Amino acid sequence: MLFLKSKGVECETVPGISSCYAAAEVCGIPLTDRTLASGFMVLTGHEDPAKKSESVNWAYAAKFSGTIVIMMGLSNLKTITGKLLAGGKSADTPCAVIASGTTRKEKIITSTLRGIAAESAGMSSPAVCVIGDVVKLGYLLSPKLKPLAGKKYISTASDNLTNDISEKIKRLGGKVCSLPLIKIVPHKDISGLKSVIKNAKSYDWLVFTSRHGVYYFFKKYFSLGGNPSDIAGRVACVGSGTASELAKCGIEADLVPDVSTTKDLGLALLARGVKGKRIALLRTKMKRDVLKKMRIRKL
Repeated sequence: MLFLKSKGVECETVPGISSCYAAAEVCGIPLTDRTLASGFMVLTGHEDPAKKSESVNWAYAAKFSGTIVIMMGLSNLKTITGKLLAGGKSADTPCAVIASGTTRKEKIITSTLRGIAAESAGMSSPAVCVIGDVVKLGYLLSPKLKPLAGKKYISTASDNLTNDISEKIKRLGGKVCSLPLIKIVPHKDISGLKSVIKNAKSYDWLVFTSRHGVYYFFKKYFSLGGNPSDIAGRVACVGSGTASELAKCGIEADLVPDVSTTKDLGLALLARGVKGKRIALLRTKMKRDVLKKMRIRKL
């Protein structure tokens, strides 16, 4: 406005939202917090080169206990952080640099006062630098500051049983596109399943090679009045994922191999001794016969 008025151009201001707090706020970083910062200061990081001396007192800023916001300081960030460190500011103070905030080109880097200049070296102006403990709140309040922020993944999960993988990715800030490659449904002929359920007590081991096997078996097991105590102490699972699905049914797996493969599951069963034992292999129709062949070959 001063420039325009100096040229005889009449103008007026339409107040907007300052980037000094808007860029941080949109990333889940409030400049003040009742426990972390009672106030904030906004400083320029690029003073007029025509000035004879620097007017920003960085030594005073280093002692400030609240949040420091640096405007237009990206190119001078190494010098600025050096002055703050020299003034006694902790090297571990959380920092964030937000470039092109709120736009499609937005980029966020978080680090410490010690490392922020080096880690943000490849970023472009305009950028705002936020220094202070409030930066830590961004990890809780905004997906933009999570480890997988900005990354996209394709999930080939077959059904809801494996959707927890997608949910974990989302919680870490990633975006997930679902593209199921297979579909798993209950077998039309469940006579064999009913027989196993009816005679559950007679089996020495119930062996599950997938989460789906656990899910569909116990869905039918409980619908037919099956009692978890009838099979307690005799359940083997191929891995921790299968065992966790079993835990949802209120049953703890008694055998889980260190390596999640059917071969290692078979070896673990052999180590327990399976000769003369009755074993029910509860798995999908599209299966490998590693377990069955291993049992026959070993016995």
